[in-house]
Amino acid sequence: MRKVVVLLCVLGAICALVQSEARAQTTLEAGDLAFTGYKSTGADAVSFVLLRAVTAGTFVTFTDRGWLAGGGFRSGEGAFELTFDADYPCGSEFVAVQSPLEVLDAVGESAGTTIGGGLQFSTSGDQVFAHQGGVLVAGLQMNGGWDADTTSTNTSAHPAELVDGLHAFAIAPETNNARYDCGVVVAESTVFGAAIHDLARWETNDAAAFDLSLGCGFTCTTTCTEPEVPTVAGGTTILGGESTTLSIGGAALGDATAWQWYVDGCGFASVGSGPSVTLMPVVTTEIFVRGEGGCADPGTCASLTVTVESPPPAPQRKAQQKCLNTMLGQLGVAAGVQGKEVLKCAKEYSKGKNGSAQTCVTADAKGKMAKARSKVTDLQAKKCTELPDFGPSDGMLVADAAVGAGTGFFVDLFGVAFDGTILPNDQSAARKCQQSVASSARKCLDARLKEFARCAKEGLKHGSITSPVELAACIGADAKGKIAAACDLGVAGDKKVDLLRRSLGKLCVAADVLPSEVLPVCAGATTVEDAHGCLTPRIACRACRAADAAGSLGVACDDLDDGLPNGSCPV
Repeated sequence: MRKVVVLLCVLGAICALVQSEARAQTTLEAGDLAFTGYKSTGADAVSFVLLRAVTAGTFVTFTDRGWLAGGGFRSGEGAFELTFDADYPCGSEFVAVQSPLEVLDAVGESAGTTIGGGLQFSTSGDQVFAHQGGVLVAGLQMNGGWDADTTSTNTSAHPAELVDGLHAFAIAPETNNARYDCGVVVAESTVFGAAIHDLARWETNDAAAFDLSLGCGFTCTTTCTEPEVPTVAGGTTILGGESTTLSIGGAALGDATAWQWYVDGCGFASVGSGPSVTLMPVVTTEIFVRGEGGCADPGTCASLTVTVESPPPAPQRKAQQKCLNTMLGQLGVAAGVQGKEVLKCAKEYSKGKNGSAQTCVTADAKGKMAKARSKVTDLQAKKCTELPDFGPSDGMLVADAAVGAGTGFFVDLFGVAFDGTILPNDQSAARKCQQSVASSARKCLDARLKEFARCAKEGLKHGSITSPVELAACIGADAKGKIAAACDLGVAGDKKVDLLRRSLGKLCVAADVLPSEVLPVCAGATTVEDAHGCLTPRIACRACRAADAAGSLGVACDDLDDGLPNGSCPV
């Protein structure tokens, strides 16, 4: 096959190769690519494999110029640049067909764009090199051994930058076609380098060309060092309201990327990452930490318990109690106003009197919620002359929490897009069932918020509530049985049952309306008890979240709605 000498910068093509070298997205080094085959019989081609991952935009230049003994390439011959148009992992295989020039990946698709002309391999011996920006990456001598110097298009010296048997090697004796025998295809990239550049692992044929598109199916593996089980240092006994900083006392992270800290069990609720974490638990809490990320499997957790002790009693002064009682009372009042507005909008929507119940809720056409908000902030200015040490004291926060509760309970029943679930007026029985359940749910929510305020008032008065934890304990307290009467008393069929069961029994089931037909959040509820068991935890969750939001209490509402830390009451 006759060699063709390509002069530097012919038509600007090779100049473009040089000028584009600053575009590399992955910087290649010697051994990051290896040639796996070539043929000079028939259509010239050369195959290669990546021994490291590359990103799209990475370029590499291929040339059949010989290497001068003094360094650098001999002038003339050919060169082309390949720019990968996709990310490719370590082990990806390619074939560069030279005429017409095209570089194909393992599935026969174009690997990217090329600049320059194809190479032409001589049947009298040749060489091929890969480099990036002048940094040699791989070399293959087809001429029967490295030459002392490059004196013709068929000869090449051995570049010192490429270690023979690791980054480059020579096929001896000279042969027109050769390929790697795929003897080692699953290994670390450094192992591949030694295997591919071992002449004993190559097949040669001076007459017939090999099919270089078949490939070997390389898989690059890595050695990953797992994280050790850490030891933890830091304060393990604190007073309520204090924080503690825990840190890794010792252990190697290995090839994991970070220490991860958890509560509620190893790998459950994340509370931070890094060599240390600062926490302010409100109750005695077990903390877990392990190494994670990278190639490593999550390690074994170390754990320790942070004990939270109650601070010395510090009863709120009368002025502070006055502020707290006012804000807690307004939480229930404002939530009730918002709840009634939601129900009113829903009823008007069912009768076709407004285009959207959701729009009606936010519109506040008669200004009732705006008036309720103003009352909360006015009372704050009047009653909160001395701010309490804990609990609600910001009228805006209280008003926002009330609005969230007053609208949220409806979402808890009918989903976020409740316009699509409110029944029209012509479905009389189902509509009455639906509206009665919604009204009873609002009264259940009212009862919970009012009893929270009642419990807090009594505890503040008698000095039993001196901390956020003790105030939070009032959530769900029912000394007067008001919550039981509205939400959770008796069972279906009893003469005296709560409002919610009464609505479900009389206006739903007794009217041949299954709760699941009107309550999309309780899709499996076919009986009164099914629906009751579905709805009451949601309302308890909504009341708890409103109380927590109003006073920044740090309450674990997920434990309070149904007694289980099961994610049923997310923040």
